[in-house]
Amino acid sequence: KLDNAITLPKSIWKNILSFGIYCYLRSASRITKIINKQNKVNGQINFYTENIEKCKTNIDTLNANIAFYKDNIDKKEKELDVNRRKMYNEMAKKVRAIKPLPTSVEENKEFTPLKQFSGLTSEKFIGCYVIHNVKNDKYYVGQSKDVPKRIRQHFNGTVPKNIIFAEDYYSTPIDERDSLFEIKVLACATKDELDSTEKQLIEEYDAFRSGYNGTGGNS
Repeated sequence: KLDNAITLPKSIWKNILSFGIYCYLRSASRITKIINKQNKVNGQINFYTENIEKCKTNIDTLNANIAFYKDNIDKKEKELDVNRRKMYNEMAKKVRAIKPLPTSVEENKEFTPLKQFSGLTSEKFIGCYVIHNVKNDKYYVGQSKDVPKRIRQHFNGTVPKNIIFAEDYYSTPIDERDSLFEIKVLACATKDELDSTEKQLIEEYDAFRSGYNGTGGNS
């Protein structure tokens, strides 16, 4: 429109025949309006062009950051994979080194933590048992025709059911209670063997004078 308005030649006849429209088309005021409109449009174009360039720059920066973080993620994943394999190999070695625990209560002439003992299945057997408080070194010796059942009458897991052990148990810090007592059992064949073994154990562990036993055993 601007080019046409500038290049239109003067023509009196065209002006007359178009009733002055031809004169308006090439008038200075119309050319000024077109130039102003063009300048406004060019300003908008420049504004959006600058914004587009800024957005392109931001996109390039974001793409660079994405690439950087992706590289870091890949490195971390490789490190985690190496550590995971290392931990797996270490755990596998430890598992192979573990010896299986017994699954049932049998005669045991060595002391076993009560926590471990209480988790085993048990079959009825006649014998004597010794309960040891590892903190104050006090002992209790007993006998029974069903040793596992008798021990369960003394303890619910590692928690005492009777007053014999309860005072020491509840005066012990909570995090030490589960490991407070240990136990060992000895099988006996006859009533006489039960009585003699019980008396012998009471004397051996001084369970009557300085332990939990209230007597020196059956006569």
